[in-house]
Amino acid sequence: MRRIFCVGSPFGLFFRDFSLALENAGCKVHRVVFDAGDFAATRARNRIVFAGGPEEWPRFVDTMLRRFKIDGVITFNDAHYREAGALAAAKQLGIRSYVLEHGYLRPHWITFEREGVNAHSKLPRDIEFYRRQNAAAHDSVAFPFKLRGVVLNTMAHFACAIAGAPLLRYDSRYYGDPVSRQALGYAGEIVRRWVRPGSGEVVALDALKHGPGKVHLCLLQKPGDVQLLKHSRFGGNLAYLGAVLQSFATSAPPEDRLIVKQHPLDYGKESSESFVKRLGGELGIADRITFIRNISIEKVMPLIATAVTINSTAGLACVMANKAVKCLGDAIYDFEGLTFQAPLDDFWKEGAAAAPEDIAHFVNYLKATSQFSGGFETASARKVLIPALVQAIMKDSLVRHAAPVAIPAPVPKFIAATEAKIAASGIN
Repeated sequence: MRRIFCVGSPFGLFFRDFSLALENAGCKVHRVVFDAGDFAATRARNRIVFAGGPEEWPRFVDTMLRRFKIDGVITFNDAHYREAGALAAAKQLGIRSYVLEHGYLRPHWITFEREGVNAHSKLPRDIEFYRRQNAAAHDSVAFPFKLRGVVLNTMAHFACAIAGAPLLRYDSRYYGDPVSRQALGYAGEIVRRWVRPGSGEVVALDALKHGPGKVHLCLLQKPGDVQLLKHSRFGGNLAYLGAVLQSFATSAPPEDRLIVKQHPLDYGKESSESFVKRLGGELGIADRITFIRNISIEKVMPLIATAVTINSTAGLACVMANKAVKCLGDAIYDFEGLTFQAPLDDFWKEGAAAAPEDIAHFVNYLKATSQFSGGFETASARKVLIPALVQAIMKDSLVRHAAPVAIPAPVPKFIAATEAKIAASGIN
């Protein structure tokens, strides 16, 4: 019997389905509940309520891991103090740890790794490693994906957390700015997009097709994202934009243009568009910059030759689309052979796409080891994902990446048996 201790979970019904699948596979599952949103999404038999603060958390985790004789810790992300503390306690006690995260390859994949993800991942930064692996390609299972599902699950979680705050402690700043500040910001973004629909941006992008020089893309992060705060030197989009625009103004050919793309989950905190207009004017490049809010990366991709990012999945998508990419943060794909390693000032003229075969080696290895087909938001996506996660835990088959490895093959009978148990339990 495995004894699993969970800290954090994607908002919505994922944990309900995941915990039941683990129990059907013979596990005992515990989840720490921090607020009423967690409480509502967790069955009574799985709940461990924590009502303390950051200073009490390390001792609480250590006590729980010992009391319940835990042999597996699962967190959702690894950068906030709760998740990081649980992983640190597991490491100290010699307990296996696993980290869930949204996929490096999106939208039809999620990430599941041993010990850490993103900048904390054990994935090697060495193209020769991936060439030696020569992992076989396989595709994800297609299912409908809409950002609306993420938004609705998030709204439902925080509505419960706020309503239950008198009874269960609620830290509105745990995920960055207070929830009220983010909610007002998103409301403002909705109004702005209604007043200024994307048709104007389409016209502006269409005009870029006929220019003489190259088109470059600057990808922004969500304000307050850990990629900005912990995995880069900038701390915010404006400092990052300042560095990119200064470099573009002084080092890019005068005929080149720059698209600045707002993150889909930006809630207007930094007023990035106003900053770009002001600094672009000061630098004399305002007429060479196009700022976009509403248009997807897929529609921008055919126009661009290069992309600058801190560490975004859109940056990896650009690598996969044979675009030259420069990372200014700590990204799993930022190494010689995939991305540009010289200074940003040189990138505008010298950036070149990675070799297609090297891109394939890297992406195929991700799919074979840390990327799992499926998603968190919908029942159809969870039915694809959860059996494979349970298999990886029960077989302890997640690869640690440290050296060339034999990539484990799927176990179809195990997946089928787990799917049958989920179906019998009534999960749709």
